[in-house]
Amino acid sequence: MIGYITNLEKLGFSLQKELATDLILQSLPELYKGFVMNYMMHDLDKPLPELLKMLQTA
Repeated sequence: MIGYITNLEKLGFSLQKELATDLILQSLPELYKGFVMNYMMHDLDKPLPELLKMLQTA
């Protein structure tokens, strides 16, 4: 999903960071529900590459 967002930016259609993060979090399977809830509750504001690393370690 981050790759799609990056491709959109290369094409001149950049998404706001908050929208891009929400799209990524909403596209996750139900298995990541706890991660998404924790991310939203703690209002983590991470860049997309750091979010990817967090998801890989979850």
